[in-house]
This record gives sequence, C-alpha cells and structure tokens, in this order.
Amino acid sequence: MGKPSEHMVPYLKSNQAGHSGGYYVRLSVHDRPGAFAAIATRMAEKQISLESIVQRGRLKRGAAAGGPVPVILLTYATTEALIREALAKVVEDGYIAERPQVIRIERD
Repeated sequence: MGKPSEHMVPYLKSNQAGHSGGYYVRLSVHDRPGAFAAIATRMAEKQISLESIVQRGRLKRGAAAGGPVPVILLTYATTEALIREALAKVVEDGYIAERPQVIRIERD
C-alpha cells in the first residue's frame, strides 16, 4: 500500500550530466564540404570517440545541394556533459540546421 506523506523523504536527483555510456545523436547537417570534419573535430576536442557515422540521402528528391541531410552518430562511452559541450560547439560552427537530438544508449 501507500506511505503517509509525513513519512516520505525527498528523493535525490540523479546527475544525468555525469552519466557515462554510449550515445545516439541525430543531426540535421547542412550538406557542404567540411561539415563532417568539423563535427568529428568538435567530438575529438572533448575526447569523444565515434563508433559510427551514418549519413542518409537528402530528405526530398531533387533537393538543392547544401540543404540539410540527416546524420546519425553513435559514440563509445562518454558523459552527457561532454556530448552537450561538443554539440554546442557544432551548433556554433553553423553546420546544423536543427536542434541535435541526443539519446543515451543503455546496455546490459
């Protein structure tokens, strides 16, 4: 059953930024020379090792060159704080068309 509220204690909030593990990162990258190199450089600056990089074709058939393309990154173990710092720099570099999507990869 339940516990009376006067007997409950505050929970301790988890430190997500300190979580260590792999990450799935989805980017919408402007398709132009140097984009992958800049992204890889920003990851390397934060000691983030990439397990995989997958680029899909342009979303719309006949879309103009230089338009955004989806890019998926899988990282080896790192912290969320380092991922966020690296992605902030990638966004500042101007290669990203939309806000990056980041998902932790939980493994047994």
